[in-house]
Amino acid sequence: RQKVAVGAQVGSVFMRHVLIRHQQLRTADPAARREGAAKTLGEAEAAALDVLLQLQASPSAFGKLCKEKSDCQTADQPGNMTGHLGWLGRGEQEPSFEEAAFNLEANEFSDLVTTSRGVH
Repeated sequence: RQKVAVGAQVGSVFMRHVLIRHQQLRTADPAARREGAAKTLGEAEAAALDVLLQLQASPSAFGKLCKEKSDCQTADQPGNMTGHLGWLGRGEQEPSFEEAAFNLEANEFSDLVTTSRGVH
């Protein structure tokens, strides 16, 4: 999360993420670049936790890990755009994701967040 930028709306946050999808999801995701290898929510959570632990040990590895592990098409974006969700305001995301996003400090990683798209 990034807190402030020139031209950003007040009350918005800049977000990047890694998404781990699993096969128990009931809806198709038009923003998914692949369905994901995890068969269950538990497998997706374990994979996401592994990514989170690697990021906490080496935050600069975000781009590399996102490209390797994320099932979201944002992982295909180049350079610092990898995993980029852009500036998000309140009410634009699912409540669990929004709560995590708006409670982070700048450049902080959240704990795992589960949404209808998978585990972030």
